[in-house]
Amino acid sequence: MLKSVFCKLRDSVAKKSIEIGKSCRRFAASNDGIPRERTDCVVIGAGVVGLAVARALSMAGRDVLVVESASTFGTGSSSRNSEVIHAGIYYPINSLK
Repeated sequence: MLKSVFCKLRDSVAKKSIEIGKSCRRFAASNDGIPRERTDCVVIGAGVVGLAVARALSMAGRDVLVVESASTFGTGSSSRNSEVIHAGIYYPINSLK
């Protein structure tokens, strides 16, 4: 089941990334040649936490842009956190920690 949920999320994010990439081309470049994008929120990092935060913001009606330095999202998601995804039992309900 978890794999199914991840695949749906992955496909959804990949589709959004393609749409964002297409929409970026519509914006005129600034004086320094860097394309500009208008958005409500920018999430830096497309790991487990970054995608969860982006999803929560998106579900709250925000326009979200996810920025990732790797060529794909989710790489290194568990290798830098002792390979444990914590259940959040120490945080309040709906916390983004």
